[in-house]
Amino acid sequence: MRNFAHKINKYCDKDVLTEDLKTKYRINDANNFEHLFQFLDKTNEETIHFILECIYQLMILNPGFIPKIAESMAPRIIEMYQLLHNDPVNGGFLEDMIKEFCKRQETFNIMSKQFIPYILEILEFKAANPKIDLNTHINIGASSEEDFLGKLFDIIRILLKSDVKDKDSETLLKVLPACIQFLLKSDDFAFISHASACIKSYVMVYGPAINKMGMGEDIIKVVYRLLDPELNESAALYAGNLIIITFANLLDGKINEDILMSVLHKLNRVKLPSIIQSLVLVFTRLINLDDKGTVDFLSSQSINTKMALKALIDKWLFQQPLFKGKYTRISTFLALTKLFLLKDDRIDSLLVIGFNPSHSSVQEVAAPFKIFSLLIRALDAELIYRQKKEQAEAMGGVSNYQDDFLGEDGRLDTVGDDDDYGDDDDYFPDENKVEVDIDIQRDDDYSYLTKKFGLNGQQQKPQGKGLGDVETGSACYMSEMLDFDYDGEEADEIAEEDLVYLKDLSTELDLVDMLKEFFGTFAREDPQYFKYCLKNIPKDDVQKVHEHMQFKGE
Repeated sequence: MRNFAHKINKYCDKDVLTEDLKTKYRINDANNFEHLFQFLDKTNEETIHFILECIYQLMILNPGFIPKIAESMAPRIIEMYQLLHNDPVNGGFLEDMIKEFCKRQETFNIMSKQFIPYILEILEFKAANPKIDLNTHINIGASSEEDFLGKLFDIIRILLKSDVKDKDSETLLKVLPACIQFLLKSDDFAFISHASACIKSYVMVYGPAINKMGMGEDIIKVVYRLLDPELNESAALYAGNLIIITFANLLDGKINEDILMSVLHKLNRVKLPSIIQSLVLVFTRLINLDDKGTVDFLSSQSINTKMALKALIDKWLFQQPLFKGKYTRISTFLALTKLFLLKDDRIDSLLVIGFNPSHSSVQEVAAPFKIFSLLIRALDAELIYRQKKEQAEAMGGVSNYQDDFLGEDGRLDTVGDDDDYGDDDDYFPDENKVEVDIDIQRDDDYSYLTKKFGLNGQQQKPQGKGLGDVETGSACYMSEMLDFDYDGEEADEIAEEDLVYLKDLSTELDLVDMLKEFFGTFAREDPQYFKYCLKNIPKDDVQKVHEHMQFKGE
């Protein structure tokens, strides 16, 4: 039954499942579930996954049985989850079941009534006995109490994210004060990360109710705790996401400038791309809504004697290639196009880490040239990724195309592309290029631009210092890690869901279309500046421009 249900769910259209087949394999017999539940009491940790998978596969195949399964599983699901939550297989099946139960009104209430009192009891016990290990109170297996509590917060998120209409809001909100207090008192970064994701979901779902309860200030305390410069930076994984949701749902869209300054101070100290991405997202949202106003604010503030605008752009441009997530990438690249097109002297005069930094030598370039380079590299990487995906799927619908087209380390491997895919003209056909009616070969008078940038038409020469001298913590990076690292659309769902919820402009745009429109509009409206940028970016980037744009006479 387990194998049959699994194969039907994975490989077949369920319409092919006739009543005869259902009868033959007894998958429409409710008594089967009773037998499976009896097996649960007789199995052990090594064999229980067979039963759990069978129940899960059958409930997906027969949604009509889900209420009955939920009723029978409810008394024991907490006990099983308590012991097996850290097991990637068994815990995974249990979480998948809980998610299915939470999709339906009648089964959601069953799960809510089981888990909320249970979680409250555990949190209250820990609040009253902070020095007593949870394992002395309940059996949580080999897991640490921080991991277990983190998993419980994940269960709360599942309940909060359910689309059912009649949730018991009062009961769900009872857990929030305990979540907040635990986060404020904890120093465990993994636990704080789980708790902050849970609190973010509360703010997303119950923002007005939280204000009515007088807990808005408590959420602000959580934000400042996550931004504490002395706290392990990994704890701030969702700090930026919590902030954009807090601004929207608790502050009615108003911006707290003190929080923004705390974001900048935290950003100045962190080095992990995922944390930088979360914090930068706060400002990309503001730039996309009000680019000039945001630049005015950043230009009026300083971080450790450095203008806040430079502090942000330095860290942002350095890490942008490593940002993950479809909507996050669109949002951040959209903000970069807006900053570029402002043609604001406060941005144009900034010198930032150059195009291809190494640990032995760093080149500084004008910010617009670095932005231009990042944008063309992003367009090139995205198009290569999409075309390889399409070709892989055309070769028999291969789903794990990354194994064939990405390098051994999972990074996009472009070595040998010409041999595998033909000439660039074939790989990027003319009909897909951005057509611009300008003479790219004609040399113009760039005197006003050279005066503006003060470069005499030349890039800044490498300086006698490496990444470690200009970017704190960069010694953890190898040079090849600083390039675009596309591995598909895989991203942290918790981070991406906020942009969807806020109906961010990024959710309505396609990255390739947006970048093509930027380059086409820029070249047509300011061809002289466009050509000057080509003179101040690496030759490889210039080649990418020609691969994706069709100029007059070419």
